[in-house]
Amino acid sequence: PESSAVRLALADVYMKQDRLDEAQGLLQNLVEKEPSNTGLRYYFGEFLLLRGLGEKATEQYRETLNADPK
Repeated sequence: PESSAVRLALADVYMKQDRLDEAQGLLQNLVEKEPSNTGLRYYFGEFLLLRGLGEKATEQYRETLNADPK
């Protein structure tokens, strides 16, 4: 799917089906495609944290703050 919203929904489906590697791949691709989308970066960070990938999650949080330091 080309739409970011559809791809994000597909990632959610993958998560619910415990297809976490596929969900992670989709989310990573979305973040690369839309690097300034802070909501998406934060969501991806949360996903990574839940997978036990704290260092990678921290990178996403840092990028979120750098893009939107409010």
